[in-house]
Amino acid sequence: MATCPRCGYDLTGQVATWHAPGTDVEGACCPSEGTCSECGLRVEWRLVMLPELASVPWFVETVRVRRLRYAGLLTCVRAAVTPWRFWRRVRLETAQSVPDRLRWALVWLLLMPLFGLVLSIMGYSALQTYFFTMRQVWNGTTWVPQTNTTFTLVDVLARWQIEAVMIAERPAALWNEVQHLAMRSFLSTSTLIALIGFPLMMLALPFSRAQSKVRMAHVWRAAVYGAAPVPVLLMLLAASMVIAVLTAPLGGALSRIMMMPPVYMWRWITRPLAVDAWLLLAIAAWFLVWWGCAFKIGFRMKDWWAVLAATFVPVAVAAVLGSALLRMMR
Repeated sequence: MATCPRCGYDLTGQVATWHAPGTDVEGACCPSEGTCSECGLRVEWRLVMLPELASVPWFVETVRVRRLRYAGLLTCVRAAVTPWRFWRRVRLETAQSVPDRLRWALVWLLLMPLFGLVLSIMGYSALQTYFFTMRQVWNGTTWVPQTNTTFTLVDVLARWQIEAVMIAERPAALWNEVQHLAMRSFLSTSTLIALIGFPLMMLALPFSRAQSKVRMAHVWRAAVYGAAPVPVLLMLLAASMVIAVLTAPLGGALSRIMMMPPVYMWRWITRPLAVDAWLLLAIAAWFLVWWGCAFKIGFRMKDWWAVLAATFVPVAVAAVLGSALLRMMR
């Protein structure tokens, strides 16, 4: 059945007007475009009649060739880096698959950030341990003075393995650190408020969707993929930590250069005492760009700027109040 991809209105009545009653199908005149009489969306009939034509090769919800194993990664990176290109490809006509979306969210919004966070904690602990033991080596029981100042690749890998084993022997302490970091950093609180706030505002302000009549299924899809920068940033932090740990025993300017970005980034995330405003601005800028592209390019709203203002202002206020409340609880 032909339906409007934005509001779900039945368009079979317009399809019936393509040929006069009694005329065979071969004599029908099919226009290339049409307009939904309910929401005013300009649609391409080929995409309405054959939604598979709007499939995106790298999008996790429309990947039909399972040989593309990195669809989840490509979806995550494209959504996090270029949201305007993401919404130009993922159109209203693009088919939705809730199971594929939930699997993507489980892997990329839960497991991968947790893995990146744990790996970052291990890397930061290894760097801190190295600073105190740069002139000592581990003999299996305790640290002893280092006599050989020449490091090989085996020594570098062994030092990382020792630190990983030492931390892995205390899984409870590692898990407590993860929980403490998640509760302490207002970055997670502000991001969570923003992720949930926009869909809730679309529900709380029905007049914002009165003209365009966007189905909530499109809004929930935008909310899920709007969290794509979270795993990307945490995995980049984890990768930089691993590189810093591997190059730290080598010494010299290279090791110092590789140490600085992950260490400062870790302190910037975990101890946001003087940079709260910058973090809030960064979070606000991302969600402003993401939902602006979603409303204008993805949902093709005529009044997208008014909808963006009606949803962004309350969410921004809630994020600021939430971060202030978290600071008071410290």
